[in-house]
Amino acid sequence: ERWKRNLGFFETFATMSSNKYAMQEKLNHSKVALLGCGGVGSHVAFDLLGLGVGELTVVDFDKVELSNLNRQILYTEGDIGHRKVDLAVRRLRDYNPRARITGVERKLESPADIEEIVAGHDFVFCAVDRPKMQVVQWVNEACVRQGVPFVGGGVETQRSVLYLINPGVTGCMECWRRTTADDARTHALRASMAELHTDGGMGPDLAAFGPMVTVLTMLMVTDFVRFITGIAEPLAAGRLMETHFRTWSPGRRKNGNGWRTARSVRT
Repeated sequence: ERWKRNLGFFETFATMSSNKYAMQEKLNHSKVALLGCGGVGSHVAFDLLGLGVGELTVVDFDKVELSNLNRQILYTEGDIGHRKVDLAVRRLRDYNPRARITGVERKLESPADIEEIVAGHDFVFCAVDRPKMQVVQWVNEACVRQGVPFVGGGVETQRSVLYLINPGVTGCMECWRRTTADDARTHALRASMAELHTDGGMGPDLAAFGPMVTVLTMLMVTDFVRFITGIAEPLAAGRLMETHFRTWSPGRRKNGNGWRTARSVRT
């Protein structure tokens, strides 16, 4: 009864060899690590448990601040100053007591930190953004070593971006980096950004529009469902995809055949 509406959706993808119950069971048996329980992470957590994910590991080290509450739906004003992980685990267990939910209070500071957490999971959501110029590479390295697929992304003022990496199948962040290995301008930009985004440099991002977070979460979670259940190919697999506030259209390039989505990652 809890998954009845899911089953109605999955029935539209049923074939002679794959039924709706098997699709739901894949979600119920999945083990997911969620790195970060802020704006994107708090939406993802509820969506995953609503879908029926059976085991969820939630990782964060931060405390609730008043400015979080325009988008971080797990928390209330009464939670200000309290640890996010403890609050998240308690509320997520209330939402779905059938799921096995584990909280890990840790600041991720290296690929080894992340590898220790993601080992043994079926899928990873990267919803952390600090340190800005390193953390995605750390997640990529850890997940590639463990062979665990992951989806990442974030909201950057008026646009959202996402990508899905499946080690050994799609390219990864290192593949992306190597495509620009000989580009002097890219190297200069990376060096400049790395200098700005340090403890002594540029401060935190001050733009975070709640509805953009909601849209990004939908895209990330639906690609996760495509991947886990096999009902369709993930749209962001090996691609960097963008959605823009002004147009609600994806970032696109025009070629001789018309429009197509943003570039793929090379394998």
